[in-house]
Amino acid sequence: MDALTPITPAGWWGLAAVVLLGLELFMPGVFLIWVGIAAGVMAILLLAVDLALAWQLVLFAAFAVASVLLGLRVT
Repeated sequence: MDALTPITPAGWWGLAAVVLLGLELFMPGVFLIWVGIAAGVMAILLLAVDLALAWQLVLFAAFAVASVLLGLRVT
């Protein structure tokens, strides 16, 4: 990978997922893991479909709410 190659949107969402999941290790609670999972889902989705930034944010918000609600139900 060339150092001058810009990071794709899927790469940014993947990086956000790794950071959020990593922060979960250092912060008490189980909130960031669900938001990190939502960011990971966005990264996988963007590998298949090219979406505008507005749609990325809307879908991330929907995935984050859904995953947090699922997390509240599971834990």
